[in-house]
This record gives sequence, structure tokens and C-alpha cells, in this order.
Amino acid sequence: MIHFSPLQIAFENFLVKVAVDSLKMEAEEFKTLREMHTQEWIIDDLQRRSFEKGLANYNLRALRKALLTNHHVSFRTFKEWQPAEVWDMFY
Repeated sequence: MIHFSPLQIAFENFLVKVAVDSLKMEAEEFKTLREMHTQEWIIDDLQRRSFEKGLANYNLRALRKALLTNHHVSFRTFKEWQPAEVWDMFY
């Protein structure tokens, strides 16, 4: 069984929304393609279909990279965060 990170699942869900909501693909068609092909192939196919239909041509790789970068920055910020110093008024 393959385990996906929450980040990977979020991006996969985004790809499903692009396919089903924007490109009007059947959910089963997308599921079949996803089982048969890599994520890179899926990205290329969705971008090709968007272009052919004259829809907004998202750069899905750039979106994936931005999502990953934002996740790393927020996780690093979370790990480095320190609570504010509390001053003892009665010191």
C-alpha cells in the first residue's frame, strides 16, 4: 500500500477538481487515468486538455512547487516559533 503525505493528497484532490469541475471529465475517467499513469503524465494531460478547450491554462507544476514551498516555510516557521517571553511583574 502506498502512503501519501497530506500535501500529496491535497495536490491530488486539486487535480481531481481541475479534471472534474473545470474540464468536465467523469470522475471514473480521471480515476482510471490516474491508476494507469504517473502524476507527471496526468499534469501534462490536464494542461493539454485545458489548452484544447480554451480554458485557463494553469501551470500545475508551478502550483505544486508553490504548495510544497509554502508547506516547507510554514513548517519551518512552526518549528522555530518560540512563545513570547513572559515578564514577572512581581520580580
